[in-house]
Amino acid sequence: MKNNQPVLSSLSVVGGVPRVSSLDVARHFEKDHADVLKAIRKIISECPPNFNEGNFSGVEYSDAKGETRPAYALTRDGFALLAMGFTGKRALEWKIKYIEAFNAMEKALIEQHVALRPAPACAIMEMLPPLKLHTRPGQVARTATIKERESLYEPVCEWIKSMDRPCGSGGFFLGLSICAHMAGVERFSQIPQHAIKPLHAWLEERIDESYALIQERRRHARAARLAAMQPATAIL
Repeated sequence: MKNNQPVLSSLSVVGGVPRVSSLDVARHFEKDHADVLKAIRKIISECPPNFNEGNFSGVEYSDAKGETRPAYALTRDGFALLAMGFTGKRALEWKIKYIEAFNAMEKALIEQHVALRPAPACAIMEMLPPLKLHTRPGQVARTATIKERESLYEPVCEWIKSMDRPCGSGGFFLGLSICAHMAGVERFSQIPQHAIKPLHAWLEERIDESYALIQERRRHARAARLAAMQPATAIL
């Protein structure tokens, strides 16, 4: 059970989220790919569209004859729903291997993101109090879909740029980590759906503040340059 390397090598990262191909699932669980596709399509027909969009991405591949065939790229949640229908001791072993592989991949991504964080910015993040998020009585918080989380990518980049910093991988992943921190969760992938709108509003405020601060600094710098260009007043 410890050797999950074959499964781990089957995972790929798309949009910062680990995914597995329906082809690999069929191969590992010893299923015909056509039957796996049928099961996935049944799940899609019964689940809400916002869940399907984030967890079952339609892709294509070339078979042995060079012909294009359909397949799906599944997230952890998509795989979990699909694997519920797989029974037997052998299937259980592969389910555990996949869970371990997804955990290992997510941990590696988090460690990579942390390593890319600029140290001063990390200190700033620790000083930011998380947002006060409110839910309606009886409301069950659900995790935001990939599409909902991806809606934060643009304002995160804009916020990083508004601080006169390039939105490279380090700045971008820092922004995602800050979003997770503000939502009160450990990982960006755990952000609840009801935190998406407050995070958008929070980012917009930060962007406006950053641009205003930059403009103020530029005015002071311009005034200082102009003052330096003025001829000195002679002292009699």
